[in-house]
Amino acid sequence: MRTAAVSAVALAALARPEASSLGILGSGVQARPHIQALRLVWPALTDIRIWSRTPANAERLAIEAGARAVAIEEAAAADVVLTATASPGPVLEGRWLAPHALVLAVGATGASLRELDDEAMLSSFVVAESRSSVERESGDVQLSGARVQTEIGEILSGSVAAPAGRRMVFKSVGMAIEDLTAARLVWQARTSIPQ
Repeated sequence: MRTAAVSAVALAALARPEASSLGILGSGVQARPHIQALRLVWPALTDIRIWSRTPANAERLAIEAGARAVAIEEAAAADVVLTATASPGPVLEGRWLAPHALVLAVGATGASLRELDDEAMLSSFVVAESRSSVERESGDVQLSGARVQTEIGEILSGSVAAPAGRRMVFKSVGMAIEDLTAARLVWQARTSIPQ
């Protein structure tokens, strides 16, 4: 849930106002909470496309979410693309992306793993939740030679403007503060429940 919440914050800060389609690559544990969180902050995401290496899993999730199971190229052509796989090698090719796409890359965390090919990374403005964490832990960044241009906090604070009309990749690898904040919220909700 906390990974999906971070992606929802990035979506709200980075998506083009007219974004209405969401392509999801992966149908595992990250996909469901992401659909809920992204729809919550961006109700205009009415065209949801799901691709999975296992078509039956994509179809099952599509039925649950009121979405469509599609080919990977169709999912990747959406306004917003979520990559939530455990792939050791690229599954998303830059040539499939729309020129103004926002990619929320949350899967395949590790310096030797990657979901996005070189074209997707090198043709995009790269935003990280933490520059040092992403540069240290993301194979998408390390193996492509891409450079993190800014952190999401700099955009949220207004010290850096998100570039209009550019393809963007938000790379998330997780941060301890996110875990602590999520745990605190759960604890607060639990302690406020009458026993």
